[in-house]
Amino acid sequence: MAPFIQRAGIWVLDVLPEISNMALAVVGVLMSFPVKAEAVEKNPFWRRVTAWTCIVLGVSGLVVSAHQRHESESRLETVAANTKTAVDELSALVTKTNALVSDNNNLVSLYGLLTTQVVSVSDRLSDLEPKIEAAKEKHDPQELATLQAQAKSQRELLDGISKDFLQLQAVRIANQLRGWELERSAAEQNMRFQKYLVFHEHRLAGDELKKSDAGWDEKIKASNDAFFERLREIIANADALRMMMLRKIPPSALTPDDMRWDAAFLNAKKNPRSLDLNMAADYLVALAGRLGA
Repeated sequence: MAPFIQRAGIWVLDVLPEISNMALAVVGVLMSFPVKAEAVEKNPFWRRVTAWTCIVLGVSGLVVSAHQRHESESRLETVAANTKTAVDELSALVTKTNALVSDNNNLVSLYGLLTTQVVSVSDRLSDLEPKIEAAKEKHDPQELATLQAQAKSQRELLDGISKDFLQLQAVRIANQLRGWELERSAAEQNMRFQKYLVFHEHRLAGDELKKSDAGWDEKIKASNDAFFERLREIIANADALRMMMLRKIPPSALTPDDMRWDAAFLNAKKNPRSLDLNMAADYLVALAGRLGA
């Protein structure tokens, strides 16, 4: 069926109640003239045609109008239900996003504090280096031992700060891993809801419906592709951080679980979906906790 004929048929059904009301009004006006009414009354054929026309138009208008009301109520209920679902999902997303934002704000503050400490310790080490060289030239073993002990203490402090940096990075990347699927699914649900609203608002059918569906499917696919590219970046950063933290841990303290995650992250670089994001996030945080043990 040609799209024009199909849309014309849909339009006729939509306005059928109005057409029937107008036709009945016209018949009523014509029958208000005595000459016309008498002519119809005396002619059996026109009497039956007029009567059946009024009955058919009236019943058709009533049936279509009732169907339209039912369909409209059903559509409104569906839209309301979908809107509630979308709002609930958005509310959950906002709550979790606020929590992540709060965590990130705390991380930024800690980064600033640690950066200040790194600068301060580095300055002290820079001051100690020429003093150590001078003590060596003076052949003063007591002063040299004291300065070397101070330098060792500062290096240990700097090493501790670097571990703190790694722990903050672990929390940040763990938040990204946990929040990725929530953000991706929320974006997809939002586009599917918009697709649904466009369909009901414009009453799409036939080729127009296929074209609209194809357009929205392309948008959803593009969005998911972008999210998966972002996931690959997060996984690469997580793996790099994991290896940095493992180098801070003595070989004797490594576990079989560490070896298992070696294989998991290697496979995830090829297939991001193979990685359990929540478990990976938990492992990074736990590994960071082992740095201070």
